[in-house]
Amino acid sequence: MTTSPESELPALPELRFDLARNDVHMLHPATSAYAEIASDLATQMESLTGKRPDVDEDSGVIPDSGSVIVLGNIMESTVVRRLYLEAYDFTDLAFPGEGGFTLRTIRDPFATGAHVILVGGSDSVGVQTAANELVTEMKKHGPVLSYLNKVRLGKWTTVEKIDPVRLLADTDKVWSRVGASGSWEYMERIALAGVGYLRTADEQYLKLFRRELHHFIDHDVYHPNTEAKSMLHGRMHILLIVWDLVQDHPLFESDERRKVDTMFLFVGRSEEGVAYIRERCRATSVRFNHATRAGLDAFFIGRYFQRRYQLPESAEWLRDAETLFSVQFTSCKPMEDSWGHQWAASMHNVLVYAMAAGRLDYVETQAFLDVADRALIAHGTIGPRVYLAACSVATRDPRYLSFEHDGEAMIRAAARLQLGTTFDPEKPPYFEEVLRSFAWTAETGQREDLLGLSVAPLDPLWTKSIKLPEFSPQGIFASTLSPEEGFDKIGIREGWTDDDFYLLLDGISGGVHAYQDVNCIVWMRFGGAEWFKPRPGMKHAMGARSHTGLNTALNGRVAEQVHRYARLLYQDTQGDTMAMGTALSCVGETIWERHIVRCRGAWTLVIDRVVARESGELLVERFWYPHGERSMTKDGFACRQVLPDGDVELRVAVTSADHLCSGDSLLERRRTEVASGDSTTIAALLWTNCDSASTEWSVSEERGGYLVAGEHGQQTHVTILAEQSTGCGLKIESAGQVYVLGRKAESLALENIPEIAPVSANSEWPPVLREISVGDEHLLAVVAKATRHAVGTESGLVIVFDSTMHELWRAKVEGMILSLEISGEEIVVGEDSGAITLFDRKGHLLWSRKIPWVTIPWAYWSEGRSRIREIAVADINGNGVDEILVSNADRRVYAFDRSGNELWKCPIEWGVYTSMSPGTYDGEFALLGGTARPAIFGFVKLIGSDGTVRGHFERPDLIAWSMPSAIRDLQQVDIDGDGKLETVELVDANLRQLVAYTANGEEKWSCDLAASGGALAYDAKSRRVYATSDAGYVVAVESASGDRLWYTWIGESAELLWILADGSLLAVARRGALWVISPDGEVLNIREFNEAITAIPRPGNHRGPERKLILGTASGCLFIEA
Repeated sequence: MTTSPESELPALPELRFDLARNDVHMLHPATSAYAEIASDLATQMESLTGKRPDVDEDSGVIPDSGSVIVLGNIMESTVVRRLYLEAYDFTDLAFPGEGGFTLRTIRDPFATGAHVILVGGSDSVGVQTAANELVTEMKKHGPVLSYLNKVRLGKWTTVEKIDPVRLLADTDKVWSRVGASGSWEYMERIALAGVGYLRTADEQYLKLFRRELHHFIDHDVYHPNTEAKSMLHGRMHILLIVWDLVQDHPLFESDERRKVDTMFLFVGRSEEGVAYIRERCRATSVRFNHATRAGLDAFFIGRYFQRRYQLPESAEWLRDAETLFSVQFTSCKPMEDSWGHQWAASMHNVLVYAMAAGRLDYVETQAFLDVADRALIAHGTIGPRVYLAACSVATRDPRYLSFEHDGEAMIRAAARLQLGTTFDPEKPPYFEEVLRSFAWTAETGQREDLLGLSVAPLDPLWTKSIKLPEFSPQGIFASTLSPEEGFDKIGIREGWTDDDFYLLLDGISGGVHAYQDVNCIVWMRFGGAEWFKPRPGMKHAMGARSHTGLNTALNGRVAEQVHRYARLLYQDTQGDTMAMGTALSCVGETIWERHIVRCRGAWTLVIDRVVARESGELLVERFWYPHGERSMTKDGFACRQVLPDGDVELRVAVTSADHLCSGDSLLERRRTEVASGDSTTIAALLWTNCDSASTEWSVSEERGGYLVAGEHGQQTHVTILAEQSTGCGLKIESAGQVYVLGRKAESLALENIPEIAPVSANSEWPPVLREISVGDEHLLAVVAKATRHAVGTESGLVIVFDSTMHELWRAKVEGMILSLEISGEEIVVGEDSGAITLFDRKGHLLWSRKIPWVTIPWAYWSEGRSRIREIAVADINGNGVDEILVSNADRRVYAFDRSGNELWKCPIEWGVYTSMSPGTYDGEFALLGGTARPAIFGFVKLIGSDGTVRGHFERPDLIAWSMPSAIRDLQQVDIDGDGKLETVELVDANLRQLVAYTANGEEKWSCDLAASGGALAYDAKSRRVYATSDAGYVVAVESASGDRLWYTWIGESAELLWILADGSLLAVARRGALWVISPDGEVLNIREFNEAITAIPRPGNHRGPERKLILGTASGCLFIEA
């Protein structure tokens, strides 16, 4: 909490325009229409004041004293263009619109002491109206005028249709005062209210702006929310730009203006102000969005206090901003490799700075040209509209509007301030501009030079910057490529309309807010539909398994490091056929080549070739993540989307025998026994029913490669060409023609390596489980100890059994039961409604209380509601009585005493707490757990007995923003017999998903499972750790050393592992499958339940020592160990 500081700022002089003085200047565009408007206006002013203002053509020269009357708009006036680029104005083709007008005053925008009256409109008709309005004001108030903001909207929109009108609803949800990204959303909405006033002259907006600005000052600046770190940096300039344009309105008194300015100065001097970039700006690395946003804060706050108050420190802030952006001026890529932050944030910020600082030389540099080209190459449709519109304004080149097919629709959206906004309080903003719409022309061009194959090369400064420890966790990323051998993006585009084919392959893995999608197809559009788009993070680990790519595992593990770059093997075009070849070959025991052939208007062939560098069992998994309704076909997959003109269907024909719909993906698999140097190749043919050559197609293997055949007899033979066993091109034979794409070389014949037979059991299912029916109840929660078993149902029924499974009692709560815990002979129940209830040993209600949903900063990391996810009990304060610990979906952990009184609550950063395990750390109580999806970090978070976070057990890659990870399971046990408790964690991550930490939190060992972890079990007798993975493996590890003992492939992820009495292992998949595996890794038995297992012991201590196996189904069947 910070006390509001006393202001050291003097009161600014009142804004006044004495139009009867001799130093009144009028500037107009150099056309006869504007010359006539200016002359007429000067004559009328002279008749009212006796003084005729100096009238000159607008040459860009700014008078250094007096009052300046400026006529026009960004399209026609050099001075208005400067005001626009420097964020003092927004008069363009969209605002106010043809026939509309704006009459505004601007305080000293050029630091000359001369204030400006803007007589504006989108055309000369509107400017004439604005001039008439100025005369009316002079007749009404005399020659001395003060603040003005007069508006009448013209052609493109009405006051009822502009985006800020949403704010007039004035609801808590609209304002998003506790936002998804710190204070950012709130600050944007406050600024947008001010813009609503500036664009309509409706003072209702200004009153809301004033009220919310003061609420922000009090609650976000001086008394910020204690449940999250403040985040003001990067949005202060958006507020300040608008404040500067409205503060002279008579609604704001002098002391109030000083109070607001004092707040801006306070933040500017704070850690959330210029200090945020002070060290960063001196680094010679590329920038990322927080730095560029904060850099704009430094510039605009520095400019404001230099021009308004002549504060000496403001010059230093401006120098810091210049230092920060000057480095990025030399590079075409910021630190991000994502579609939102890269252009809509970071590079947009760079362009905004260049325009505002008068550095338009930037848009003539090769770095800028490459940035904008990459934005066009890397998007299938629409693109970062505001950024590209700003590029078009800055360069006066309409070809940056290549995605805009209807120029008038674009201008209409800009007039409504809907060119790039998404008004969704639940999502972080990707819109950096609230004032201007960058609409200067309704004519749109197209970049014909970017059609066909386009390659965006790697940026030299980016490749150096990404090696910094901040962005490259030690030992995680690897590359042996030179920048010339790699590429950033490679795309195929057949046209700029929504119906044209487009495909994009990524050449980079990682970067801030970017993921491990190297060599994956990240975007594909054809048939009028988006089939593949960049996938969001935080929901899962973001390796190749989460993209339209390939995962390869040799002997149950993947490479020890992640490829940073893909190698560009070739790219070529012959007539209507385009092809590219890329590879991941830097590290690991396998090489993955991807060859893509596009036959214009017909089909796309994707060939994936994997070469083994060592012998063993090779698992190849290929994933597709299409949008639409998915289904299986006899030769692959189909995916259907409903479009306004009818259904469109994507067909994917594959050569893999094992293909299935798995979760949200389409999956192909091939498992083979290989020798070093062996390769396996799979192909997929993609087409839609809307292609110009629409037909039924098929793809099949032939000795020389692949045959693509159409139902009308069309045939194309495709063969990989290789130099020293590395693909370097393709030979195409079609319609009697033979040609090579890439380089000529020897044909590479397909190797016929037999697949390993699917897993099967050697004997009948043994009597390892005992079944009990509890009636027609859908079981959702289970818990079991030696003396008590309990189940919870969808209907809110709690059923408790003794150790012999004799029913002791039943009780009913109001809602669906999600979680249970046993405390002695009492039962704690958690509901979907957020209620927590305690029953005594006989089932009598002791107390119940409901935790209300109270929004939390960064709420999108939570479930946006209160529901009891997990419960644990422990004596956290040494009083001999168990306290109750609750993980709530609101992203908080709560502690209650035995009477139901809240002891404390602990907000959890970046996800909902899971795998709760009461334990110890440094000799004291600690609650261990981690964050479930959505999450970004896979560390173990330790919470002390007082509800404060005591620390984390972590590994560098588990706390990297470019590698989303989360916890899947956790055990705190003595794994090496030294009498100390180690922590074994299973994570949803790209690498080494099983990790053990020492008692003090240092990494003891890690083990790779070939994919994200599924379940974890510890066998104290054999001192083994067992784990499953999403790739279908079960792995045994010697717990003291971390040495792998064996791996077994069961073909799918098991969500529960349990050590049975005889030492064998039970693996459970929630879909209703169970496996019994011997201590040597042999699958002994398989059982299919034919119904889902809806209740299993939760991750964490419910799977640890002193717990018993218990499973429940949707039909009311309960299973325990026999």
